[in-house]
Amino acid sequence: MAYTRFDLLQWMDPQLQHEFLARLQRRSYSPGQFVYVQGSPGTEMYRLVSGTVKISVLRPDGRQITYTLFESGDCFGQTSLVDDQPRPQSTEAATPIEVGVLTKADFRALGHKYPTFHQAITRLLSAQLRVVAQSYEGASLDGLPVRMARKILQTHADAPHQSATGLPQVRLSQSDLASMVGASRQSVNRVLLKLQQQGLIEVGYGSVNIKDLDGLRAACRRDED
Repeated sequence: MAYTRFDLLQWMDPQLQHEFLARLQRRSYSPGQFVYVQGSPGTEMYRLVSGTVKISVLRPDGRQITYTLFESGDCFGQTSLVDDQPRPQSTEAATPIEVGVLTKADFRALGHKYPTFHQAITRLLSAQLRVVAQSYEGASLDGLPVRMARKILQTHADAPHQSATGLPQVRLSQSDLASMVGASRQSVNRVLLKLQQQGLIEVGYGSVNIKDLDGLRAACRRDED
């Protein structure tokens, strides 16, 4: 079985996997609907069964930044169950989604019955913290073209798709990409057009097709705008 980067199952033994999955309650959300919002109490965690969700943080000035997308198999929402603090971010359905929901009572029951459950949660928290650290590093030290090239490649690695013509495809709108790299939509549009002129990508409606993977990887190593 192939696991996604944030699938809690990869750190569980078979018996714990079975009981964890058996305790999940199915729930569906429509595109644009929030699974939870920043600042709200956290009483559940989730495993994404199908679809895509985006994780975002609302800044004090009213702007919002998206720092990752979750795909089928990914687990999220565990932080507030660990520290009993409000949700540190918002999670929104980018497509129709179905999730498995683990209540706080079941979270505690699994931790009491299986000591390795807490080890798995720690591994999940560590994996997600690395993504936040990488996003912060890129936003602080890299120019916009480098941040965008890396985000396109990272998103393709996490959620590989193909266009109708067989090209590697990233299903992100320009607005989503702008939110993920912390830039204006106009700035993102200019960089996308430049990358397209260089023959690295092909911009579509709500998507980016990758025409030259090696060239896009080389763009990640540039430190100039």
